[in-house]
Formats: sequence, structure tokens, C-alpha cells
Amino acid sequence: MQPLIVCDLFAGGGGYTAGAVQAGAKVVLAVEADKDIARVHLANFPDHEVRVQTLGGDSDALVEELVSLGRERLMLHGSPPCTRLSQVNQKNRDTTEGLRLVRWYLDLVARVQPRFWSMEQVPHAQLKALLHERNVPFTVIDAADFDCPQHRKRLIAGSACIIAALEAKRGTGPTVLPKDVLASLQPAARFMLRNGTTNQPVKVYRDGVRTTAGYRRMRDDEGARDLHSVAHTVWSKPGRVVDGVSGQIVRRLTPSECALLQGCRPGFQLDERSIGRSYKIVGNMIPPPVAKAIVRAAMASISKGEA
Repeated sequence: MQPLIVCDLFAGGGGYTAGAVQAGAKVVLAVEADKDIARVHLANFPDHEVRVQTLGGDSDALVEELVSLGRERLMLHGSPPCTRLSQVNQKNRDTTEGLRLVRWYLDLVARVQPRFWSMEQVPHAQLKALLHERNVPFTVIDAADFDCPQHRKRLIAGSACIIAALEAKRGTGPTVLPKDVLASLQPAARFMLRNGTTNQPVKVYRDGVRTTAGYRRMRDDEGARDLHSVAHTVWSKPGRVVDGVSGQIVRRLTPSECALLQGCRPGFQLDERSIGRSYKIVGNMIPPPVAKAIVRAAMASISKGEA
């Protein structure tokens, strides 16, 4: 059987591509708008075509190119930037702009009509409403159910067979923990991990509505989890390593450690020019184990002779 061919749009540093390759698919194209991030992607996958291109505008040429690859073996994935939809973003959150890129990608899928497709996004209420409106299958998964040592809830939309396979894994629980991947933190029993924020929101009720009144500084060990527990969500602000004996912060997690918590395999290359960009690349990527599960679901459907 010929391998599934995959095109990875809004590709970032290569989280989806990594999972697709591990699943046994052939990635023929990755498209990323940021040239520096595309350079990192290419460093990890030097045999692939990694194109620097801004998506979201006219798609006629791209549609023609994708259709020419052959719909029967084609799988299309897109991770439109979720920054404008994320609740973490307090500076320039813009639901209209975030949903514009989602609509663009859904329209592209409708025009190309690949055999399989998938999309990853944050589980935003208006996004769910849009998908319901368009009758698009979707589910919300936790990466911890997919061999990833962090809790990371993401919305996955796509072909019905993929969504069904992902839902079958929901709630199955972690199989990989931080202690299994962070060899740099030994002995494992001594260290704990805390998320990247230093502030805790203070909630009050005003006119019957629970709202944020301000923030207080967290203690060093507040909210920390031991290495035998699934880690907090990895994002662009790195978590802290806490000494479980003294309760003091030891240091920040390195970009490579964050990548391991995302489910990347050891040796995944990041940006040697910018530690800040490295944290951003890791924080924005889809965990490779989740991508692997998505692609494997499509391949299983082919084996069963399904659409």
C-alpha cells in the first residue's frame, strides 16, 4: 500500500510533521509564514519541502497544487494560529481575526476535498459554534491521553473516522509522565514543576458575576506538581523547576525540556539563535504524539477500506 501523503499548513516548528512521519506517512509539503520558524522546521526535516508563505489570502494556486497531488492518498492538516483565540492572550485577543483563518482553512478543505483532513485549535466557544454551524466533526482532547506528559486540551476537527478514533482515547489517562522524559532532573523524587506564571488571579463576585479583581504573587511552590504527575500545559512562558525539599525555584525549564513535555523525541532541534523564539515554537506546536494518533487513525481507515 502506498503511504499517505501529508501537507502540513501553518506548520510551525514541525510538531505535526514529526507525528506524521512517526506514523509512517510521507510529508510532501509544510507551509509556515515565519522564515525563522520555517528554518527550524527544515533543520528537523531537511528532506522535506518547507515553504515560507503567508496563508489566509487567495488560495487558487494552492488549491490547484494540492489537488494535483491526488485526492485519494492526500491528507491535509492545518493549525491556524490560535493566539487571537487563546484565553491566555490578554493583549491582542481578537476572535474575529482568529476565526477568519479558521474559516479560510475550512474553505480550503472544502475546495480541495482531500481523502482525510484535520485541524487543531483551542476549544473556543465561538469556534465550536462555527463548526456546529458547518456540520464539521470535532472533539476536544487532552494530550495526556496520547502518550504526552502534560495536560493540554485542544480542539481537533476533521474527518469523521479521525474524530471517532480520538474520542475512543478520551479519558484513558497518562502513560508517560515527566519523570520518564526529564532525565536532567534527578533524583526525580526531589523536583517539582510549576507553570510559567508568577501571578494568581483573585476572583470576586460583583453583581452576582464572578470576575477577576486583580492578581497576587504566587509562592514559589504554589501549584507545583511532582514528576510523577502530569505536567501543566506547556506554552511560550516556560514552567519552573522547584526544589521539593526547600520549596524554592531552582530554574526555568529549558526549551529542550519543554519540547520533551510536548512529546517531542530527544534531539528535536530548536532555534539556536533565540531562546525566546525556541520557547514560542515549542509552546505553539501540536504535540507529536497527538499528530501521530491523528495520522494513524486515517491510515487505519484506509486499511479497513473506509472513506
